[in-house]
Amino acid sequence: MYMMLDTALITEKGDDDMTLKEKYAEAKTVGYMCLCNFGGLEILDTNCEEVVACFNFGNGRENINTHKIIYTSSGRAYFRKMGRRYYLDNIARI
Repeated sequence: MYMMLDTALITEKGDDDMTLKEKYAEAKTVGYMCLCNFGGLEILDTNCEEVVACFNFGNGRENINTHKIIYTSSGRAYFRKMGRRYYLDNIARI
């Protein structure tokens, strides 16, 4: 019986290896939508195809994800987060 040792190369983390939480830890908020008295939905980054959004209820950013922007038949833009639609025209730009 013998044991094989797995040796991995240690490399510096590049932008491709960073998680969204690490990448947007110090990012400024681009837009905000109030969901209750003490927190809401933050938009951290956006382009014409996708949006990076997270929840912030006073204890830091949670559930940072990238979401695809979808358009209704009337042309209204929205994205889905946790099964709910968030329309971009309801989000205040900061």
